[in-house]
Amino acid sequence: CWPASTRARSFSNTSASTQTRLRSAMRKRSGPGEIRARHILVSPPVTQSDLARARALGGEIAQRIRDGEPVEPLHEDYGNPDQPWTFSIPRTDIATQLPPGYGQALSLSSEGQVVGPFQTTLGNQPYFSVVKVTAVRDAGAYTFEEVRDQIRTNLQQQKRVERLWEGLRSRYHVEIRWS
Repeated sequence: CWPASTRARSFSNTSASTQTRLRSAMRKRSGPGEIRARHILVSPPVTQSDLARARALGGEIAQRIRDGEPVEPLHEDYGNPDQPWTFSIPRTDIATQLPPGYGQALSLSSEGQVVGPFQTTLGNQPYFSVVKVTAVRDAGAYTFEEVRDQIRTNLQQQKRVERLWEGLRSRYHVEIRWS
């Protein structure tokens, strides 16, 4: 939880109902762990010798990344331009939302780690994937720093809506008659 001085400063200019909603949102401010990564899919033809060459090329690419070469130019040279090369996914969805092979390869990965090459399939096409894990966030409560901008945006939007309602109330009179 945040220090009392932070809570007081954050809520000092907000209405009681807004404070209640913010405190409720803060209690719910946890999410699943997440992995952010950049990857290169090396698409081989179907023969066994081509698969072996693609695996070897994937190994060379992985080593170049481990040696500090940036992923972006390597993706431009070797990756499939039709496939996204960055992704962010909750840890709980790795096995169901990514192609086969990613779940096992990424389940114990850590930030900065280069994983692969490992074989995967998209449609009926085999690929070898090299993945650089760029960020890992463990499951649990978000820190204030992680949600600061989101809270600020939500408060600003809520204030705009409150001003809109006040403006409407001041300009219009609604009378309800019961017959």
